[in-house]
Amino acid sequence: MAAVVSGVVMTSGAATLWGATAARAGGRSPGGAAGRLQILYTAPVLVRAGERVLLPVDAVCVTARGIACPARVSMRAAAGLGSYRAASAAASPGLRFDLSAPAADATAGGTHSGFVRFSIEAAGGGASASLPSESDDSPLTFYVSASIPTARVPSVPFGRMRRGRAVLSLPWGTGADRAGIALGGGEAPSGPSSFDVDGSGRVFLLDNEQSRLGEFARGTLVRSTSLSLPPRSDVSVSPRGAAFVLSRDRGDRLRVTPVGPGGATGSVLPAGSGIPGAIRAIGGGAYVHVFPLDAWRLVSPPGAGPEAARLQVGEPLAGDRQLLSVVRGRSVRLATVLDGRVRDPVEVDFRAALGELALAAPDGAGGYWLIVHVWRGGRHPADAFQAVRVDGSRVVATFLLPGRSFTAGSPQSMFRIAPDGALYQLMTTRAGARVVRYRIGGES
Repeated sequence: MAAVVSGVVMTSGAATLWGATAARAGGRSPGGAAGRLQILYTAPVLVRAGERVLLPVDAVCVTARGIACPARVSMRAAAGLGSYRAASAAASPGLRFDLSAPAADATAGGTHSGFVRFSIEAAGGGASASLPSESDDSPLTFYVSASIPTARVPSVPFGRMRRGRAVLSLPWGTGADRAGIALGGGEAPSGPSSFDVDGSGRVFLLDNEQSRLGEFARGTLVRSTSLSLPPRSDVSVSPRGAAFVLSRDRGDRLRVTPVGPGGATGSVLPAGSGIPGAIRAIGGGAYVHVFPLDAWRLVSPPGAGPEAARLQVGEPLAGDRQLLSVVRGRSVRLATVLDGRVRDPVEVDFRAALGELALAAPDGAGGYWLIVHVWRGGRHPADAFQAVRVDGSRVVATFLLPGRSFTAGSPQSMFRIAPDGALYQLMTTRAGARVVRYRIGGES
């Protein structure tokens, strides 16, 4: 079945984008009995020049009475800083917009790398929605590289785990020397949701059940800051011990609470709306990763100006750089971005089935560290986290880390590479919570 969309043919649910120019529609929801509308998509993040780029989009529309309603999705994109082109189609399962043409134009004329700006809008049930929202005042982006070398990761036998040293061990319970836990009926227990390590090796543990951010030195609690912490909360700490805590109120509004090195809390900073992913302290501020936007948003005090709305697809790094990372089947693509240009791209191929990317970070020497959840099925199922260090197309090191946890939590909150150059892991067992340190080289 084929249909014409913006002057080009849409076949098998793929809407080819590069039709007539269209102005941006508003993202406001009308009042009255309007329904609810949400846009879901999968970001390309980093593509190789010449690849076909299909961007899946789904618009979920529900009327005020809770009945599913039809919706229409519009996409517009521009290669680099060029003019936007647009296409639209009725929302349906399997709808994909073909962004191959703007991706090709992004590296036209022999340019080594480029980028594509895009935005998505939908309308239905008397409501409208857009990604990004009007308040973000910045488009979404993915990057194109003319060359992405491949590094192939050797398999590591399951059961052969890297041993680390516990720097913090807390039994379950209530009190200064314990970690809070909640045992849910039929659900996985809930425990500490996140942690980080500062430049002095102090561990900051976000203990949701005890409503505190605990600071531990050599395994002993030295400071506790009281905070209201819902289950999906994350913490990031600067090398000097300034912390930023990401959480969400009872609606969908995100907030960031600064905590100074002395434990004093600052004014809560608004961070827009959505589902909280992660937070990273950069310089004197913070970026938050937000879903379904699937982008990093700069958090600044109210009245800070346009910078407060800046979005970027990559994880923020020092020196105005970004780290791009995306899982594609059994491979992970990585690169850094500076001044809009892709640098040091690599595609890391695994033999095992891949789950979530738990950590990605530059290694400080032009390569990367990454930790991915791997597993095998069959008669002898097993799972673990595999850590890999790549330098160009060469795998420098790889080893396995324990993958099972007693409490629920996101793998992205389980690992940190600290300023001392070591890898830290938050682990939970039936006995309690531990933070384990692994030597991975390059330590000061």
